[in-house]
Amino acid sequence: MQCNYCGQQHPSYFVYCPNTSNLIDSSNANSYTYNTNEFCANCGKRNELGNSYCVNCGQSYLAKSTKKNSFNRIVEDTISTIKIPSKININTEKIKTSSAESFNYIKRNKLILVPILLSMIIMILGAFWIKSSALSSLSDEIGYYDEETIVFAALLKPEVLEEMISDEFGVNVDVPNFTSYPMMMALIHNADLDFNMTVGAMGEQEGIKVSLKNLFTGLLLIPIIALMIGGIVYGRMAIKNNWPIYKGIVYSVLGYTIVMVIFSIFARVSFSKTVDAYFTAASLKINLSASFIDIFLTSIILSTLVFGSAAMVSYFGKSVFTNAIPQSKIVIYAFSAFVATFVGLVINYLYSLVFIMEDFMRYGPDIPHFIMAMYTSIATWLMSILGQFQVGNGYETYSYRALFNGRGNKEMIDMFGTDILFHNMLFLFLISIIIIAVVGYFTYQLHQLNIKDVAIFGVLFTVIQFSIVNGFSITIGIDYIFDKNSITLGFEFVSTLIFAFIISFASFYGGGYLKKVLIK
Repeated sequence: MQCNYCGQQHPSYFVYCPNTSNLIDSSNANSYTYNTNEFCANCGKRNELGNSYCVNCGQSYLAKSTKKNSFNRIVEDTISTIKIPSKININTEKIKTSSAESFNYIKRNKLILVPILLSMIIMILGAFWIKSSALSSLSDEIGYYDEETIVFAALLKPEVLEEMISDEFGVNVDVPNFTSYPMMMALIHNADLDFNMTVGAMGEQEGIKVSLKNLFTGLLLIPIIALMIGGIVYGRMAIKNNWPIYKGIVYSVLGYTIVMVIFSIFARVSFSKTVDAYFTAASLKINLSASFIDIFLTSIILSTLVFGSAAMVSYFGKSVFTNAIPQSKIVIYAFSAFVATFVGLVINYLYSLVFIMEDFMRYGPDIPHFIMAMYTSIATWLMSILGQFQVGNGYETYSYRALFNGRGNKEMIDMFGTDILFHNMLFLFLISIIIIAVVGYFTYQLHQLNIKDVAIFGVLFTVIQFSIVNGFSITIGIDYIFDKNSITLGFEFVSTLIFAFIISFASFYGGGYLKKVLIK
């Protein structure tokens, strides 16, 4: 075998090289190679051409190194960049101390959660007022129209559901009232509902499935008003009691979300009973459930944005932009985009309530105008930024007539349509531009017409519109004895978001440019 040190061949039974006294290891016979150095070790001249010898002094550039295959090199390079701690310490004492401090802080300031509690009380009263109002306005409609009214009957008028079951399936049964406080909390937080009713006898089953997605968007007005009142109260109480504004907001948001999550667990009803039907035993099963995810996300978003914003405005007043959020441009732009959207929605809501509702609801059921104005105001706001409104249905149903009074089957209405909902859209379009421009005007000292900053505002504004479009996409799906139908209502996502970015970018820049001109 060949010695790696002297290069001579030795018998295979040799263990040590007689010339160098080093260990002869045949496994390393081909484990070395030669590389060229980047600089000469003698004179320091750079080896730009990759020569074996220095052209300046003749010194060899070659250096002996260990040969590595590709896998070894990759592993070595990768592992060297990974820092794995030898021990992961979880400071349980620190966690316990932090939790104890938070609990003690709330214990010392017992009134700090009163504003969010006030918001929840207002929501409870509002939810049951909505139930009684809906019962009085829809009682004559339920049972007369189509299959999806079964869900409303289960929520509002169980005797109608009993009559439907008797007529369709020949089953007489007492149906309990499905409306509970957790279910009402789910409805006013716009949770998706799934209703499933089956009747089985003699090995056969018939039933109906109804899914309602974003149908209760209008009821969001109740938690919005309640959280806004609570936020304003908290801001004033924080000034009086010298509370840290942000700490109280965080505690309130956490408390509100936890309570809503607990209610969401119970926002489901299951009813099962064996009854007599046509001289045989039959099983009746009814399930009504609300989406846990919808309640969870809506409670976090609403409490953070509405309660938090109202509290900061109440606490800081006119200096909210300079004192409340001076740390980050992105935070200020996000807050500005939210304010612009909120003001736009409020103006469209008032416009809908005053100029649209009277004619819009003339032939529909007697639903409170301030609830229906939520739907129309969202629609007109999105159309005012050139969003494309879309309506489609497989067949005309109660919900379709209630929302659109039967006008237009599978039609697409753009911003300049002629339906009563879309009158004066050019006026609302100009209002939207002015609102965004005003935000750009007052934040000029921050963005200074920097294209990157203006684009950041545009992106954040577009993200908010995305959440609104997604929350307004109403779908009613009905599966009734192998007959599937659906009603869809919403906005075309891509074009709406593209126009939202373009309009917000241009208007925000225009408002800042006006400020720049006036300063000179």
